[in-house]
Amino acid sequence: MKKLLTLFLCAAGITALAQTPEQMIQQLPALPSAAEVIGHNKQVRQRMNSDNAATTPLPIDAFTQRVEAKMRQLQPKLQSQQRQEVNATVEAKMNSKVKGTNVTMREASQMNEQQLQALAQQAVAGQLGNIGLNMSDLANISENMSEEEQNALTDKVLAAQTGGLTQKDIKAMENMTDAQRAAYMKKRGLTTTPQQHQASSKATGISAQLAERIQKAQQGLLAAQQRFAAAKPISQAQAQGEQIYKSKYAARVQTLNQQFRTYIGQAESGSLSASAAEARERQLRQQRDAIEDQFFAEYIPIYRNAVAKMCDMARGDFLAAHKEYQAAFDEAYRLTGDAVYKLPSTYAAQSVEAYAESLLRINHYDLDSQGSALMQFDF
Repeated sequence: MKKLLTLFLCAAGITALAQTPEQMIQQLPALPSAAEVIGHNKQVRQRMNSDNAATTPLPIDAFTQRVEAKMRQLQPKLQSQQRQEVNATVEAKMNSKVKGTNVTMREASQMNEQQLQALAQQAVAGQLGNIGLNMSDLANISENMSEEEQNALTDKVLAAQTGGLTQKDIKAMENMTDAQRAAYMKKRGLTTTPQQHQASSKATGISAQLAERIQKAQQGLLAAQQRFAAAKPISQAQAQGEQIYKSKYAARVQTLNQQFRTYIGQAESGSLSASAAEARERQLRQQRDAIEDQFFAEYIPIYRNAVAKMCDMARGDFLAAHKEYQAAFDEAYRLTGDAVYKLPSTYAAQSVEAYAESLLRINHYDLDSQGSALMQFDF
């Protein structure tokens, strides 16, 4: 009995989908501006050059901590919400009818094995009835059927699906105009078109238009996920940053490193007085800081814009596909009451987490090449 019940539940297809995650996204901190990131970078350098131990987090580090803390707060709520909706979905499933019968899944779960076997036959018979066949027709289907028997069976199915048309009728109307088809069907006593009959035969299901919408929504969500995964604005920004550094700053860094090595030699040889050596070192460090500030002032806005694009994709393109997916299924559930269209928000975390992960990329603006910092000073 349990095995049969499991088959019924699997056939029902308990699926899970998303709620709109905008409210959760709105609770996350706003992406820092380029000026804030530039200021953060200067403070990082100042702390590195200071002998005083720092206790407060730097601006972007504090931002990272706020994002992570908010996600820790949201995750239990999201998981709790998902559990509630999954429970509601299961409840709706248990109250839904076994296809082809008037028996609910809950009623089926309380049946013995003999009753379940009878229900299974009833379900098959009900499904056959949708295409104009019965159990007797099913029993007569075999590989040894004559061509006449096969045509008779085909005509029976066709007539049920088209309001009475046979293969002969369809062949006769193949090259007719619309007016000629209408006259032919009137003569045959058929008052509805095949398309109209098909629509009416599915009155308890969803329309072809809505089925197409659901299919497009599924494809759209998958495409949005793939676009987000394949998006490269950050790597493109980093590549642009490397090009800017190599074309405008690398030679200046190399020259300054050489000047520092010359200064070290002079200081060690005693050719510079203590005060002159101190002044020279201070001058070189100021030049170093100026080069670094100039580079990051040029590069960080580019990087920050790339991070913003990823955030926009998470709450824009992906979220729009996400909402359409939900709306299509909600509409199907509203029209049919079929629990297969009752969808919990288990995908909501994808949009929220994708957005949060994009926000956290703002703290990884440093360029590196083959695992080491691209901008390397000898002092």
